[in-house]
Amino acid sequence: MNINFKLSLITFFGLCIFVFHVNAENKDVEACGIRLTSINKNTAHAGEVIKLTGLWGKKQGDKVPAINDGYLNELVVLKWSNKIITVKIPEHLKAGMHKVGVYCTYQPGIKTYSTYWFDFEVLEKN
Repeated sequence: MNINFKLSLITFFGLCIFVFHVNAENKDVEACGIRLTSINKNTAHAGEVIKLTGLWGKKQGDKVPAINDGYLNELVVLKWSNKIITVKIPEHLKAGMHKVGVYCTYQPGIKTYSTYWFDFEVLEKN
């Protein structure tokens, strides 16, 4: 567990007040502050909608939800909120086992990070 401290000095009518802010980070929170905790289902057909639950931030920015099968396939973002991302599985994906997660870029070193990856099966089309 990483613990970050922030010290603020506040002057109020000549009195100095020190304020400590402690932010304890769980080890599964990535460097850019995102975390994937669950997916609403672990199987679906190409073209279907799924929901990723976790910690995302209010705006998408440089975060890229993906479904990988050895190659990066971006999920189509339909709705973004701080705790839920609603995405559509790309139509071109073939049936089989994939990994679902979210990539992000952490500034200033411009390194790419990602969340934990969940197993996900794309089903054969009927």
